[in-house]
Amino acid sequence: MDYILLGSRIRQERININITQEALAEKANISPSFMGQIERGDRKLSLETLVSIAKVLGVSLDYLVYGKRKSNAEVEKLISLINDRTEQEICMLHDVAKAIYKYKK
Repeated sequence: MDYILLGSRIRQERININITQEALAEKANISPSFMGQIERGDRKLSLETLVSIAKVLGVSLDYLVYGKRKSNAEVEKLISLINDRTEQEICMLHDVAKAIYKYKK
């Protein structure tokens, strides 16, 4: 396993959801220094820790380990919702999704 690539994917997903390294570490029940070492690829991590990180980030283990996102039926359903919609409707759906995600946090 390429731990540098794994750490890079974790860092990128953390940035994508706009949380700090410290917040990710806390939610994954690891120390901030260990989180930094993981993101740099300096330390190996257990499967349990990897699962915790993936859950917090909302990504699959497959993506973190291999860098490939699997097609998901639920994602396809969401895409079908925006087909043939106006730009204004798409923006409204995006705003609703962001509000739900923010509330979920």
